[in-house]
Amino acid sequence: MSQEYEFVRYSRLHHIKVFLNEIKYRNYHTHNAFELLFVLDGEGRLSLQTGSIELRKGSLVLINPYEPHEIQAAEGAVLGLFLQVSRHFCRDYFPYFSSMTFANKPFSNDAKLIKEKMLEIALCYLEAKPLFEMELVSFVSGFLCGLTKEFDFCIMDEHNHSIREKRIQRMKRITAYINDHYTEPVRLAEIAEMEQLTTTHISHLFKDYYGISFQDYLNNLRFEKAMTMILNTRLSQTEIAIAGGFSDAKYLSGIIRKRLGCSLSEYRSKMASNDGLISENDAKNLLEYKYTDEEGIKMLKKLGLI
Repeated sequence: MSQEYEFVRYSRLHHIKVFLNEIKYRNYHTHNAFELLFVLDGEGRLSLQTGSIELRKGSLVLINPYEPHEIQAAEGAVLGLFLQVSRHFCRDYFPYFSSMTFANKPFSNDAKLIKEKMLEIALCYLEAKPLFEMELVSFVSGFLCGLTKEFDFCIMDEHNHSIREKRIQRMKRITAYINDHYTEPVRLAEIAEMEQLTTTHISHLFKDYYGISFQDYLNNLRFEKAMTMILNTRLSQTEIAIAGGFSDAKYLSGIIRKRLGCSLSEYRSKMASNDGLISENDAKNLLEYKYTDEEGIKMLKKLGLI
């Protein structure tokens, strides 16, 4: 994914989106909606500002709007069912929803009813039968009401809400700049000058917002870009390192081995088809693959969840 700030588009129904996504690695990013992740298969780690949450089959996690997070599969991929709900859902009836922030923690192990409700929402959305809109809004409203009983939450006052919005806008500018210049030697001093702050301030801002250093964030982004070149081109490791903004091929090699558990040539060999190039299907499955609605229904049935 090229954009580290993800603007959620609601193509089927305003304020609500449901999809299945298979993720091997997703760099730190934010989006403008509440997000519920229900892990259907696989293991991995979800990293947040406040720490990490281990993901395994059956895990259910709530992520707040504009909350930076990273997903790393332990091996293979994490298959997740995602429910995204706009901050402005039901604003005519509950305007404070857009200012709510829930505590970061996985759901309790006995959250069977909540998981069943999430699957009910998913089926309603993915099948999109006649008049599904009213039923879906009803399901989601009840679901969100249940979340207020499962999680501690707070409602920000106008002052703190304004401070948060300014901080979000600043980080959007910074990450957009990095995304546009990641192939170059990006330095904190450039960003500090752009934002009229000191390098120390920018460094702390990055650590506080993403939970990792500026350099780690930059390397994660470069790794995502490198993975596309690894699987879609015949470029050498040195050529990929240069095109991806890495200082040298040895540095890239170390990151590949750490993330993938093998060398570049070994990974390409595992992913290659008979003619030495990856298949069209493999190309879609670089680091994450979002299922179509039809594929999502088939997978839920295959897993015996609906």
